[in-house]
Amino acid sequence: MTQIVTPNLLGLPAELVDQVLAYLTPYQLARVSRTCKLLNNHSSRDSFWQTFVQDSLPVPIKDPGPCESFRKLYAAHNSHWFLTRYKIFFADAWPHGKLLVARYDPHRGCIEAYTLGAERDTPHTGIANLGEDVVYHTFHPKVKLDLNQPVLTLYPNDLEEISKNHGNRTQQEIPMNIYNGTSEGISTSFCLTTCLPPNLIDSQTSLWPPLTLPALEEQRTRNQSSSAFNANSHRPSNIKDASGATFRIRQWIKYTHLWPMPFSTMGMGRAAERVTTYATLPPECYTPTKEKPWQGIWCGDYSPHGCEFLLVTQPDEPKPLPDRARRAFARWPKSNVNIVGEMLHADDDSTDDDSSGSSSGVEDGDVRPTNLTRALSFLNNTGNGQQCRAPQHGRKIEAQPDNRDQASYRGRLEAIKLTGDSNVPRGEISFVAEDLGHKGHTGYATDSLFRSTSVDALDHFRDPSSIHRVSSEAPRMVKSVGHIMDTRMDTFIPSQLIMISENRLAQYWMPWGHVCFYERVDIDRFLTP
Repeated sequence: MTQIVTPNLLGLPAELVDQVLAYLTPYQLARVSRTCKLLNNHSSRDSFWQTFVQDSLPVPIKDPGPCESFRKLYAAHNSHWFLTRYKIFFADAWPHGKLLVARYDPHRGCIEAYTLGAERDTPHTGIANLGEDVVYHTFHPKVKLDLNQPVLTLYPNDLEEISKNHGNRTQQEIPMNIYNGTSEGISTSFCLTTCLPPNLIDSQTSLWPPLTLPALEEQRTRNQSSSAFNANSHRPSNIKDASGATFRIRQWIKYTHLWPMPFSTMGMGRAAERVTTYATLPPECYTPTKEKPWQGIWCGDYSPHGCEFLLVTQPDEPKPLPDRARRAFARWPKSNVNIVGEMLHADDDSTDDDSSGSSSGVEDGDVRPTNLTRALSFLNNTGNGQQCRAPQHGRKIEAQPDNRDQASYRGRLEAIKLTGDSNVPRGEISFVAEDLGHKGHTGYATDSLFRSTSVDALDHFRDPSSIHRVSSEAPRMVKSVGHIMDTRMDTFIPSQLIMISENRLAQYWMPWGHVCFYERVDIDRFLTP
């Protein structure tokens, strides 16, 4: 007679079984629950699943909301918890892009995402001294979510219905009622994506995020498709194949009895279809540390283009600079004499094989008077009718001895656009400082405007005599190059990065005699509904 042997795991006390199961992932725990009744009872305990839910949320929750248990809540959003885990997503929409903040609403039990936007007060224009007079515009952005219109909403009940009626949910597009009847005829759906294998990626591949931006675990996906991403190859066959860093949103107009159907779309019932691909960033590339205090999501002032969002990162192993940026550093001037002429000058004996190279037909070294006129027009287009006077060039930039080197002043700093404009679109480098250390150090910004710590530039403009609120240390200035583009040119120009504080930077665009400001954005304050 065969003797029945009780497995060692089942012979343990219940408390020890729970401790063993606590080491499992959600998928491992779900598989264990199907082995026997005893382990099913253990693995179904809500304390396990509450922990899994909490691991994907930046803000703790006490109850599962509309769901009966945390286990059902986790199962409902099974393949979508990466949205709240990584919280920041940026779009490939050309050229402006879009920045989303994803969060969980505990009252409705849904995952939602809203567009992050910024607006500024009417800027005031002033003159600051950086060894010569330069023009600056005050900048203190008001960053907020557009709560009037969500971009994404995923409700647990809707997801359960899709699983029951269509089986494999990872291949299905999930309809989203984001307009609540306010825009009849416009439909949207959410779909997961697959990762593009690294061996199929090169500089010419259309993918998102682009190679200029870091990707979470190198998860990138295609953002162009001849089939409008309807082919099964663009959709994961199971949860393991699904990307945990990218997703797509499809939007189209659905013709109803209120919408006359054009002859060209008869039989289709939909038109103006658009697919937008979104991606997230590795948290380590934007989370500030003691050694990398300037990393983060920033909002910058781009004058006539308005506010734009950037990733400021300090990579340990930076990628090679674009050829144009490298040559701009090589031509970085020791003085401001004839700097406008050097702005568009390029090496005559060099060729630029950048993927972002200009196709405007402007020859290297073709310096035209209209470029200076355009730069001054850019400065004068402040939106408040104030005219800026052109700064006087010719004074030498004196580099002061640097006796304040710290661990944070080292390596490269890159600012890459998450949202863009018609000149420099999303995904492009905005400016880069090759070395924050002694090799890139050029001096200190001694004007009190740049030494303000507890007051922003607008307050300085209104009350420049408030000496008691000004730091005694002048901020560091380092060599940088800034990216400029239009229909006639795509190049980098010499600039200087002014490191006012860990929450505020300034960029001195030397050929234009213009300073613009950047402020850190606290993403976490938008995560609570």
